[in-house]
Amino acid sequence: TSRIVIEQAKGTLAARHSITVDEAFRVLRSHARSHRRRLTEVAREVVERKLDLQTD
Repeated sequence: TSRIVIEQAKGTLAARHSITVDEAFRVLRSHARSHRRRLTEVAREVVERKLDLQTD
């Protein structure tokens, strides 16, 4: 489900960038909103390593 993919992406970003899962969610959500994309699509790309988001 989409919730599982989002949770996986949060964990992936948190591990890659040494941030909290809450911060990772904010990064995911911000990227999705600013690019007018669904959160699930962005999360799936992060999990599949097609997208690595900047956390600065």
